[in-house]
Amino acid sequence: AAWALDLQHGRVFEYDGSKPQSLRFARGRRELFRATNAYNSSAEGVGDNEVCSDLKLETIVLAGGDSGAVRLTLSSFGQEFAGEIHLDGTVRLLRRALKPNGEPVVTWEQADTWGSTSVEAFTPDRARTVAVTHADWRVTVLVDGEPVLVSSDQLYQPDLAMLIEASGPGYVPTPRVGISGVSGRFQLWHTRVMRDVFYTEATLRPELEKTAELDYANAEFSDPDAGPVARGGQPGWGAGTNPIVLRKFDDRPDYDEFYMLGDNSPSSKDSRRWLKASPTLRLYDRSGAPQYRIGTVPRYNLIGKAFFVYWPAGSALPVFERLPLIPNVGKMRRIE
Repeated sequence: AAWALDLQHGRVFEYDGSKPQSLRFARGRRELFRATNAYNSSAEGVGDNEVCSDLKLETIVLAGGDSGAVRLTLSSFGQEFAGEIHLDGTVRLLRRALKPNGEPVVTWEQADTWGSTSVEAFTPDRARTVAVTHADWRVTVLVDGEPVLVSSDQLYQPDLAMLIEASGPGYVPTPRVGISGVSGRFQLWHTRVMRDVFYTEATLRPELEKTAELDYANAEFSDPDAGPVARGGQPGWGAGTNPIVLRKFDDRPDYDEFYMLGDNSPSSKDSRRWLKASPTLRLYDRSGAPQYRIGTVPRYNLIGKAFFVYWPAGSALPVFERLPLIPNVGKMRRIE
């Protein structure tokens, strides 16, 4: 009742109250913030997907007075964190445990205080950006883009046994994202949630790591028509410590090597994830030595230059629900 959610066609949230009242992102919609990969997966369980529950919740606060507070909350596995920002400038970092069903063990008033500090007081004539992040086992509260409170290793660090168990097939708790008006009067503008996206590096056989070349004469074949496959070895293919170095051939420019970027979706793979070489490639040079290198695109395989961005599209037609064809005009642009 203390929240008005219809201002500016629902883009501005206004709180005016004397006791805590919460907004929860995607209440009742478990699929919205799955912690399994870059985009959502409709499959139950984790399986081979990569687990990552890192999120950032950010909003712009416009104070309606000189007292009150807003609380931004995120969760990861069995813990929930809050950045509590008071209009008088007091900022607190809070933590509480969650039950297996996602319900909190204690109230926020009983939660652990992991840090407290003061910033310049909020005033009605100045909009201020506030945020809370959970990333790489760090919880951070930011005001106007500057970190003002950060969790320490002594308070929060990886639970290796739990992570190993959670990385196998089974249920990974869906991250909880929410905003609470604690007291006072204020508006929230441009509220947004950002999630971490990432790939893990592929692996190659140990003897291939230094040269990043595939020994086609001794390569393994999972499918007679699929071409050579790189298997086993150490991780880090295409990472900073083991980069895919692109070669340039002045005398044979059609062999020049390029790197392919994916869009981080489960249906797209960039060069780091390529472990098979198609037999249609020029696998050998004239002397019979291996020529094509896993993770590269030779110039002779390039069709043309990209000149226009169409996807990500805005929405789908009712008859093609899984294929978003209607363009998002705001993201369409020409590539110069």
